[in-house]
Amino acid sequence: MVNEPDAPDAASYVIDPLKRQAPEVLEKIGRYCFDLAEFKRSKNWEDIEEEKSLDEEAQEKLKEKGKVQQKEMVRCGKNCEGCPHGPYIFEYQWNKEKGKTESKYIGKA
Repeated sequence: MVNEPDAPDAASYVIDPLKRQAPEVLEKIGRYCFDLAEFKRSKNWEDIEEEKSLDEEAQEKLKEKGKVQQKEMVRCGKNCEGCPHGPYIFEYQWNKEKGKTESKYIGKA
C-alpha cells in the first residue's frame, strides 16, 4: 500500500485543492510547476527589475495617500538557486521634486 506523501511547507489554500485533483491533473500541474520554477530560475536580474512595480490596487492607494506598502519577492543574484527570496515589504512614495515613485525596504513580511 502506498502512503500519502508529506505536503510541502506551503499554504493550505494551495495544498488542499491539489488533494482533490485526479492523478492525471496532478501530473500536469507537477510538470507546470517544474517548468515554472525553471523559467523563474532562468530570468536575469534586468527582467526582475522591470517586473518590480506596484500592482493596480497599490497604484490607486499611492495616488490617494501618497505612500503605499507592498509585499514582493526579490532576486539576490544571477546564480542563486533559492531565488526569488521573500516576501519582503517595500514602501513606495511619490517624490514630487524628482517627479517619480521611490521605493524603500521595510523588512521581511
